[in-house]
Amino acid sequence: MPLPTFFNLPAEKRQKILDCAMDEFSQNDYASASVSKIVSRAGIAKGSLYQYFVDKQDLYTYLLELTLRQKAEMLTAFAPPAEDHSFFGTLHYLFKVMITFETRYPKLAQIGNRAITGNAPLPDEIMQQARRSSDDYFFNLIEAGKQSGEIRADLDSALAAFVFSSSLAGMSEYLNAKKKKEPEGTSSLLADAEIEEAFNQVVSIFRQGIINPSETKEKTDGI
Repeated sequence: MPLPTFFNLPAEKRQKILDCAMDEFSQNDYASASVSKIVSRAGIAKGSLYQYFVDKQDLYTYLLELTLRQKAEMLTAFAPPAEDHSFFGTLHYLFKVMITFETRYPKLAQIGNRAITGNAPLPDEIMQQARRSSDDYFFNLIEAGKQSGEIRADLDSALAAFVFSSSLAGMSEYLNAKKKKEPEGTSSLLADAEIEEAFNQVVSIFRQGIINPSETKEKTDGI
């Protein structure tokens, strides 16, 4: 967490420091990110930064906390469509929120993605908080699906929640890897339509499985 002196700064100066830090950490992994570049762009001395944050990791941790906070606020602000409260309707809505977050807060999204896929020194409490929130969200969603009859009753809700949560977290790594295969000179972000199609495929896999429907029919007919 920032030291009290950081919050005593004028709001404009606080935001400039954070903007410069977001620029640096979104473009580089933790080890390569340069504190010298951050303070140079922010127009402050390196010693001044350490009056606001204990060290580089403290600043980085605060940016991760901002990322989690913004995601939580977006989930609260965006309500699922009133006409579709089904499990998969809500799941599709959740993925749309994630796409919106990537578009609205690209730097924070990139920092979060790098944190998941890189070798950043992530504090245990942040990782546990993020994982617990995600697992709890899916657990409650699955339990509601069981109550409505949409999800089969014998499903292990905790295990299923873990699978959904892991898949959602892994999508960032998949999309980043997909983007790296794009020709040089193209946009640094995948188009929203590409991201949505990827999430639609994930929903389809969970909903229908990966077995060919004709294969199932042939086996049934042969019985």
